[in-house]
Amino acid sequence: MKRKIIGLICLCSLISAVPTSASSIDMDKIEQEANERSENSTILTSGDFYDYVSTLCPGAIITDYHDKTVSVDLTDVKIDNMYSDSFNFLWLACRILGTQKFLSDYIEISFSYMEGDTIASLRIYDYEGIDNFTSNMMCFGSKDDSIASSINLNYDKIFHNFDRASKSDQAYNDIAQKYGVPYSSSQAQNNDYWWLMSSYDPYVIFSFKNNKAIINYSRELSDTYDDGYDVCKEVKNSTRRYSVVKSISGGLSFDTIDVVCFDENSTKHLFDFSSTFQSDSTWKNSVVNVQGEEFKKGVQVANEE
Repeated sequence: MKRKIIGLICLCSLISAVPTSASSIDMDKIEQEANERSENSTILTSGDFYDYVSTLCPGAIITDYHDKTVSVDLTDVKIDNMYSDSFNFLWLACRILGTQKFLSDYIEISFSYMEGDTIASLRIYDYEGIDNFTSNMMCFGSKDDSIASSINLNYDKIFHNFDRASKSDQAYNDIAQKYGVPYSSSQAQNNDYWWLMSSYDPYVIFSFKNNKAIINYSRELSDTYDDGYDVCKEVKNSTRRYSVVKSISGGLSFDTIDVVCFDENSTKHLFDFSSTFQSDSTWKNSVVNVQGEEFKKGVQVANEE
């Protein structure tokens, strides 16, 4: 079964690598190349990247193709949160991309997911940072497939400005503007979902409204050093990457971040945080409340790093 999955991943990846200008696709040749890549691949069972992905995504199958490319199959990953498995597929891909832990060993990474008749493959290449890479999604299923439709819709929310078709469209628009030729290109979209999903593990409830990103930690937290450290580190890293993501075409729709964490053993808040991005690219905190002695110790250490 694992080998079949790897073969499908290879096939989707090779099809998505065909230039958008290609007038025809030699499927026999692509299938042959996919089979060869599959046969030469190795399923990872150790290493730093394996350890990170396995912790974040228990059940993931990580495959090294020994050509500086790697794939992560998320079909069997089950996350205990309020979101669907297909939405978690995209979120986990974003989080892995955001941490950039694959870059020391690979120049290209792909993510796959299968559910019922739905097959999805997300390919990421030319990755230079969280503000500069190219993405391509292949997702198909049976007629009126709601899962495939949902994946494609959410993919556009997250990766629109990175999608290879959008980037090609923008390149044509730039050329047209240079020579004064009329050209109607697709509009850039805000990068709110990309910022959030690449910054936070998928255990938060979120919304974007009234110029704010509102983040509520829904996973079980308690008055411990580790929880305080992890929450503060995640929030701190998200503010650091805010200006980088804001500089991408489409920008961000908000300049204030509100975060709240509840103690699982009571109704009290462990952490309340609100900060607004300033015109000089600094952050101004309006609310910083920390409860719990051990939680506070973790916050203090993370904040000093």
